[in-house]
Amino acid sequence: MHHKQSTTMAFTITTLNVNGLNSPNKRSQLIHWAKREKPKILCIQETHLITGQPTRLTNKEYPNQIYANSPIKKKGVAIWFHKSLTPQITKEHPDPEGRYLIILTQIQGQHYTIASVYAPTTKQSTFYRKFFRELNKLKQGRIIIGGDLNIPLQHQVDTKSEKQKNVRPETSTHALNLKKHLKNQALYDAWRECNPKEKDFTYFSYPHTRYSRIDYIMVDKTTLQQLTKAHIGIRTWTDHAPVTISIKLSQTNPSTSHWRLNESLLNNKTIVQECSQILKEYFSLNSTPDISQPTLWCAHKAVIRGQLIKTASLNKKQREQTMLDLTKQLNELETQNKAQPRPQTAKLIRSTKGKIHELELIKINFQLRKLKLNYYTKGNKASKLLAKILQQKQQSQSIDHILDNTGDKITNPKAIADAFATYYSTLYNLEKDSNTPQPLQQEIQTFLLKAKLPQISQDHLDLLNAPIQPMEIQTAIHTTPTGKAPGPDGLPTIYYKTFQAILLPHLTQLFNQIFQQGNFPEEMLKATITTIPKPGKSPTQCPNFRPISLLNCDLKIYAKILANRIKEILPTIIHQDQSGFTKGRQGPDNTRKLLSLIEKANHQKMPVILLALDAEKAFDRVHWQYMTNTLKAFGLQGNILHAISTLYSKPTAQVTNMGFLSNPFQITNGTRQGCPLSPLIYNIVLEPLAKTIRDSTEITGIKAGATEHKLALFADDIILTLSNPKQSVQNAFKILENYSQISYYKLNITKTQALPLNLPKPEQNNLKKDYSFQWKQETLTYLGIELANNIPNTYSNNYPKLLKQIQSQLENWKPLYISWLGRMAAIKIMILPKLLYLFRTLPIMLPQTFLRQTQTTIDTFIWSGKKPRIKRKYMQQLTKEGGFGVPSIENYYKAAILEQLAMWNLSPDHKHWLQIEQENIQPFTLQQLMWSEKPLQLTKGKTIYHTTITALKIWTQQKTKKHIHNFPGKLSPLNILETRIPNLSISNWNHLGILNLEQLITNNTMKSYEELQKEFQLPKHDLYKYLQIRHLLTPYLKNIPDQQTEYEKWCLTKAGKKKGLSKIYRTLLSNENDEKPIHIQKWEKDLNATFTQTQWLQAANAAYKHSQCTNHIENQKKILYRWYKTPSILHQIYPTTSPKCWRCNTEKGTLIHIWWECPNIAPFWTAVSQLLYDTMNLHIPLTAPLALLNHGIQDLPQDLQKLTFHILTSARLLIPRLWKTSTIPTKENLIHLTDSNLTYEQQAPRHSEKATSKDKATQHIWRTWTKTNMNIT
Repeated sequence: MHHKQSTTMAFTITTLNVNGLNSPNKRSQLIHWAKREKPKILCIQETHLITGQPTRLTNKEYPNQIYANSPIKKKGVAIWFHKSLTPQITKEHPDPEGRYLIILTQIQGQHYTIASVYAPTTKQSTFYRKFFRELNKLKQGRIIIGGDLNIPLQHQVDTKSEKQKNVRPETSTHALNLKKHLKNQALYDAWRECNPKEKDFTYFSYPHTRYSRIDYIMVDKTTLQQLTKAHIGIRTWTDHAPVTISIKLSQTNPSTSHWRLNESLLNNKTIVQECSQILKEYFSLNSTPDISQPTLWCAHKAVIRGQLIKTASLNKKQREQTMLDLTKQLNELETQNKAQPRPQTAKLIRSTKGKIHELELIKINFQLRKLKLNYYTKGNKASKLLAKILQQKQQSQSIDHILDNTGDKITNPKAIADAFATYYSTLYNLEKDSNTPQPLQQEIQTFLLKAKLPQISQDHLDLLNAPIQPMEIQTAIHTTPTGKAPGPDGLPTIYYKTFQAILLPHLTQLFNQIFQQGNFPEEMLKATITTIPKPGKSPTQCPNFRPISLLNCDLKIYAKILANRIKEILPTIIHQDQSGFTKGRQGPDNTRKLLSLIEKANHQKMPVILLALDAEKAFDRVHWQYMTNTLKAFGLQGNILHAISTLYSKPTAQVTNMGFLSNPFQITNGTRQGCPLSPLIYNIVLEPLAKTIRDSTEITGIKAGATEHKLALFADDIILTLSNPKQSVQNAFKILENYSQISYYKLNITKTQALPLNLPKPEQNNLKKDYSFQWKQETLTYLGIELANNIPNTYSNNYPKLLKQIQSQLENWKPLYISWLGRMAAIKIMILPKLLYLFRTLPIMLPQTFLRQTQTTIDTFIWSGKKPRIKRKYMQQLTKEGGFGVPSIENYYKAAILEQLAMWNLSPDHKHWLQIEQENIQPFTLQQLMWSEKPLQLTKGKTIYHTTITALKIWTQQKTKKHIHNFPGKLSPLNILETRIPNLSISNWNHLGILNLEQLITNNTMKSYEELQKEFQLPKHDLYKYLQIRHLLTPYLKNIPDQQTEYEKWCLTKAGKKKGLSKIYRTLLSNENDEKPIHIQKWEKDLNATFTQTQWLQAANAAYKHSQCTNHIENQKKILYRWYKTPSILHQIYPTTSPKCWRCNTEKGTLIHIWWECPNIAPFWTAVSQLLYDTMNLHIPLTAPLALLNHGIQDLPQDLQKLTFHILTSARLLIPRLWKTSTIPTKENLIHLTDSNLTYEQQAPRHSEKATSKDKATQHIWRTWTKTNMNIT
């Protein structure tokens, strides 16, 4: 752990005139300077930022930034607060002209008025009068004003020139006026008060060879008394020197923070090699019998940590040494020049500043290149970068204050961390809480014994207890995401991925020793808790935050190995009622089940109550002794029991807040959120409660067939479906009370939602007297959706609300700079998941108006409200088929329905909702309903549920479109014959393995009975049954298609498997029309050539193959789809405009003419052709199909395709940049752009974990380019 030495808070305030922030370099210089100097408050002047434009600079060090901008690119001020501060800003008062900004804030309980000021050079008295009048109205508490006041207060000491003249004396009107205002406000010049006899200056005028001190920090008397230091810095990257003061605040605890590996070190091959060698030597020398594996492992962390700290420190020192030397030299020159200004000294100062500036630019340009590379490879595509842009906010973990138990504010960061620690220490040590019932071993065993839990099989137990294999560790490391914060040891996942080959043998030995002996080193069990505010709750109360445990990565790898084993056996011991974190189950299984149960209750007018239980801190309160006993009760024993229990032996934690760590505390209960094993363990410890409720004869649910459904669970989200409400609720709460006594489970009654169905008012009123639930009348919230008390209301309570959210979100994105393809990607990653969630959890019939309106909303956003230039069907086509992949909302909706429909071909035992829906259509099955040619005659009193009807309607539509045969289709279930042949019983054939008609048919004829006997062992006495079936099928056999559709194949082999929805969606989108699209027909006419569909697809997908940049893909798509508006098209829209080419002004400006045939553009394409030859020493005939559309690029040698593509792409990018002009791109433009793109392509694999060996093997291509064009670029 790294401790910062200061025992008091050095509260530093700096003011600085930055002379404009409109260039990326200046913004980067400010950010780097501020990061290096670390002022707590930074007052900035002359930002030159314009009112109404996004102004906030992304900077994690200064998350709180407030601006006062100007209507023009002049003036502008800002105030930044360092991340270590938690200012509670109560008022912001910006000057509309951008001359000043006044902020009222509270820092550590003290009120401050802080102002940043940029005074004009003229009419100063008027400005001061206005500013101080506003200040006087607003001021509260202590006052700090930082700014460029553009006037020296004292002529003799605040100015210096080679010839002391032409300086305004301090007796000037403006200076006297300013002094008067300062005196009236009781404000003091902080620097002058600390340095009464010194001369120093903040600005140097080169034309007048004159120094002056015109930048100040003014403070009130109380702040002045706390002043410890004030100094003027060095002018380096801006023409003003910074002025900084330090204020001594009240005592505070020292800031502490854990060391964390700088992951960029592992991008350096030399450092990786050095560390690899050290690791090999360490393990070679220390792997001896007298050193235990845990000791060996924990000591290795100290060794590698020391090496990495040493390397980082040395690198930083080497990087900064030249800068330190130049800064020292500049300081000496400034001191000389201030004492005696001379032109020669001023010239040296300017030269030294230039060298410093060059060094800073090298660093800034490197980081800018990294930023540009990030945008080149990830910008405007479905990525975290785009998601971050769309969210429009920087996630801040800062907590400015917390309320204690008495309601008083806690603002000190360390005190906030300790307040959380106190709260979590109580929560995670319930054995010390006198108000919490303490479980007794006998009570635990009795409860579990009565639950009669299922037992794990011996085969599964053997798998769980098998020694840990290296492959399991490799899988765990590979599947653990990078970029996550590490635990207290500071070693992130990338460390384990980088040195996996060296660490793997030792991890295997370590984990197996722990696995067998059940003894984890305490150091590895430490955790850092970070807090995340819960949505919609006040961020001033500790309970309103979600604790996330940052665990050491080696512990997470170990836990993931156990989780990977347990998840395979979990479905065998956890009932289907639980759909969360269980393999093969999902949330929609629960919601579809609940929809059917609600409909059943309403149809039978059954009095029912739905209870959505709210468990307080469910994961955090798990009792460990109960957990261990539960694992045993399921039959877990041996190594696996020790392996799990050791994770809960002696863990400790500290809470982190704003760089401050609380005191460590022990944990004696709870499963840690952040551990891969936690959700699986929670499912196991919750199952005894669920089974006890399920088995209770005194609790009645909703009966469907032979099964009585009493509850549905998604992890800790429990919903009870109870009939006979009075008795059932009473007995359910008895069980919940008993469960609470043995497990620390705590039900929050007032947050538990209750939705009565068909319950008489008197009975409702009686229940309301006994239970203080949140009583609902129409809907109940479960898993983020609104379950309505009747199915028709389900749509109105969910879908219109979602559409409004989508429209609002898209409206908020309008001002963002996102490209055309970027807007499509935004829909895919931010909007589509929300729609799919509702489609899957609420599979009801949607009105076409909703689907159309949603699609129109999305299309309007993609086209920025303008008329679409490309037909929707092409936009929605899959990208691999030449389209854009814009989501078709209607087809996604249908795919979601059909994905669940495919499960009708499974046994009803797979899902509860299958059982419920099938029970309602007896004596038929869902499979028969699906494949029947005519509607089946249901038993009297039975009705088909809405979810079933919806699926059938969608299915009927698709059968017609996709030419799927109802009967007899090859996929038709065998038992559908029972609906056609009276008194036919086919069950024994099902048992022998004949499930579908496909198994009876070969080459459109029935198999002989002898063939079926041989294949399926049919009994001889079933010959008559066979003859009946053959007689029925013979008329149909000739018309049965030889090939199954893709959906039929899915139903037959993959129903219920992963990725079903996306595969079915692709099937729905498949284009059955062989006619070439209109844009292809136009291109072939222009080019006087014909290409096959395969050739068009190869050309269309070339950009995906050869470039990582979305802009290149967008450019190619726009050309392919003839997106660009040429003079001939513009003439059709605006008849007054000329149809002639902008360049030659003689020929008609068609698309092919503008891009290729114009005589003025021909020399450019000649230059492109020559560049291809010069670079690759290979003559490639440059035709229009190749140059414009990539036709034939796949026929080139493999190692030249990428280079050819990028040269041609650069050419295609340059032409639209000069659209509507007569200017022609030059060869130099082409080389420069190609070089830039190839540089990014070359660097991308180095910075990507997903880089393939093929990517890295193509590096020689760039050498060819560099060698050929070095003299030009």
